[in-house]
Parts: sequence; C-alpha cells; structure tokens
Amino acid sequence: MREYSRRVKAFTRATKARVNRTLGHRGADHFLRSDTIQFSLPTRSTYEQLTVAYNLTAMPGFLAYDEIKLPQRVFNLPPGKRHKPNILKYARDREKYHPTQKPVALLEDLIQTYSNPGDMVLDFTMGSGSTGVACINTGRRFIGIEKEQRYFDIAKTRLDKASCPARSLSSRSLHQPSFR
Repeated sequence: MREYSRRVKAFTRATKARVNRTLGHRGADHFLRSDTIQFSLPTRSTYEQLTVAYNLTAMPGFLAYDEIKLPQRVFNLPPGKRHKPNILKYARDREKYHPTQKPVALLEDLIQTYSNPGDMVLDFTMGSGSTGVACINTGRRFIGIEKEQRYFDIAKTRLDKASCPARSLSSRSLHQPSFR
C-alpha cells in the first residue's frame, strides 16, 4: 500500500498541506506519509473525499477503498498460466540429506509463486535447508530454524555453498546470522 500511496501523491502533485486544506482536515495525512513509520490507510470517508477532490479514478491503477483495505496476496503465475495445478510433480534431488527432504525445484516454484524477490521466507522446520537454497536461488531472504544439530550443520553447509558456489563462506558472513 505504501507504493500505491506514492503513486497517489505523484498523481495529485499535491503537498500534504495542500491536501489538508482541500479536504478541510488532516485525515489523509498518514496515508500520504508512505515513507515513514506513521503510514496508515485513511478512513473510507477520507479516501472517498480524496478520490473526488483529485479525480483519483482517472489515475492508472486506481484502487477502490475496498481494494486497498484487503490484505495484499502474492500470486505470481508464469505468463499465459491462469491457475496453479493441484498436483506438482518434480524429480527428487540427487543428494538426499534428510528423510522428508523436498526437491529444491519444487520449493523454487512455490517460492516464486507466493512471494516476491527480496521477501523474507520463514521455515521453522528447516531440516537440511532446501527451502533456504531455493530462497537464495530465487532472490529471497531466508530464516531457517532447526532443532537437530546434525541437520542444522548440513543446512549451513548447503546454504554457504548456494550463496557462493566458488567458495564456502564463514558462519559470520553478512548474508546470514551467526550460527551457534
């Protein structure tokens, strides 16, 4: 929604002070603070006033109030695809590190479908780190939790290798938290 707020500001070409004068109140003030911690959505009434005052319906990509109130869901499908199949078939990875290991290609597909580059992915049952490898391969950030030291060590080795295939990285590298 912050990006949408930036687009509204650019479309209106109005300062917050001008918007406040036009609307007669400061109800849109926090909506127009897209780059601050104080950002928040306006009330329906304020958004409708803003829409009328600045003809937002003419803005490319205009969203009605109900659309901005809905939580944004990520669902990236490849071009030409209209849905994701119920059954996904992928070959097993050649190396088997964990009894319930998932193919990295399957995880890459799911991660690309349900997240955007730069997003954070949490795997609280990390096992041997296949999800983390898929995140590295697809440009996502990753937090993994594993209680079994043996699998944690395997995951660390795999993540180091995926992060920099030419050499192994230390556990204090900038791309990861320290391992204990």
